[in-house]
Amino acid sequence: MLDQLVTLFWERGFAHTSHDDMKTATGLSGSSLYNTFGDKHQIFDRVLERYHEMSAILVEPLIEGTGGLGDVLTWIDMLKTRVGSAKTPLGCLMIATMGARVGQDPQVRHRTQQNVARVGAALVSALRRAADRGELDRAAIRPRGAMLLAGYVGVLTASRGAPSPETALDMLDGLRDSVGEWMRYGKK
Repeated sequence: MLDQLVTLFWERGFAHTSHDDMKTATGLSGSSLYNTFGDKHQIFDRVLERYHEMSAILVEPLIEGTGGLGDVLTWIDMLKTRVGSAKTPLGCLMIATMGARVGQDPQVRHRTQQNVARVGAALVSALRRAADRGELDRAAIRPRGAMLLAGYVGVLTASRGAPSPETALDMLDGLRDSVGEWMRYGKK
């Protein structure tokens, strides 16, 4: 049931998800819904926690890889597959929430920042491996990690509201080209 709520909030956002929407998504009565999960804010907190768990797969190539910049390319390719898929809602629930009014709630902000920080740390981890392999100067780790994180946030924002889905895919191609350039020129 929690996964259905994740999908519901991911598609509609906090403000546009009603009590009736939650009942329909879970098949629970109103009282059962609130007895099981709490009020709407408590439900949303559990949704964000579950989404954070579910989205761990997005950072696996960066954390568990051994290929340095190759791991970053694998991650970009995985994002491109997900952004181009009709199987999941558009964008990222966490990033969409950051820009919504509910994103100013301290607990919600903590959850969204935690999620984005995880991606940033995973990127830095892959870039450190790239530096260890001689693919990147150590001084470039932080600024390039920040650039990749900005690209990630931008891509997932654009995938929800860009004029066309191709905009986000073009952005990912641009990130891929940049990493390819880093690979060609190494520490130069």
